[in-house]
Amino acid sequence: MNSKRAIKRVKEFHEDMLGKEKGRLSFYYTYHSLEYESYSKSGVSFEKSLSSLFSKIKIPREKIAGKYGSFFIDRINKRLVYLYKDLAIENNYSDSSEIDEIKSDNDGYQEWLMISKILNYPPSGIKLSIIKSKTELILEELKDYFIKMHGDDGKKIYYSIYHYAEAESIKDYAKGLKDVLKDYIVNDIELEGTQIPGKLGNFYIKENEEEITYAYDKIKFTVKYEIDPKDFKKIEEYILHHRELIPNAHGDTEDWIINIFRAPFAKGAKIKICVDSP
Repeated sequence: MNSKRAIKRVKEFHEDMLGKEKGRLSFYYTYHSLEYESYSKSGVSFEKSLSSLFSKIKIPREKIAGKYGSFFIDRINKRLVYLYKDLAIENNYSDSSEIDEIKSDNDGYQEWLMISKILNYPPSGIKLSIIKSKTELILEELKDYFIKMHGDDGKKIYYSIYHYAEAESIKDYAKGLKDVLKDYIVNDIELEGTQIPGKLGNFYIKENEEEITYAYDKIKFTVKYEIDPKDFKKIEEYILHHRELIPNAHGDTEDWIINIFRAPFAKGAKIKICVDSP
């Protein structure tokens, strides 16, 4: 999966650099040449051989903007990371002067050199990583929650809710759920209020502010209600008695965590979400 996405990004870079048609032809010529070489020499696809390069990459703090992506420099360890969309490429140097040559890139040539390091057989000498967005990390945590809570049915429940929310996002905002959820993500959420343990996570209720926070593994989200205090008290009672699984307006049991999917559509409440990056 990571290799497939990396190859897709390399194709997109070619198209950005050379134009749609020339970039596409340039990429496919190189790609199929590498596939030929990989199959003839090792019996596996070039895409599969790329998987050996994937590992976690820590993005350095120093940033230099490129034309299509950005360079990040760790001068102490002579480490250069190039980030194009969500594809990170790390190269280590023996001589720091090579890193010093990286300047703000206006023509994309230095970026081209980094991208081209992927297009070699056998693939070696660099590290690759797909840097997931916060929205992707949140959705991964949600899927994990549903599987832990509901066992074999968890995946079915997650995808059912996800695709419903996806359809509603397109209908209401003309954008996919991942794009819409970005507006509800914050850097951090303080865990304040009366703590109530759930089955998988913990609730934190601030009754005087009509605010409920739920924390599960790497995600936290807060629902701040704009409703009558009596109605808020009912919600608090539901949580005390039912924990993560509480009745909805129709009396059917729902997971409290579904509120993350509802963030763009909530009425009478404001929802904010945060996730810990790996």
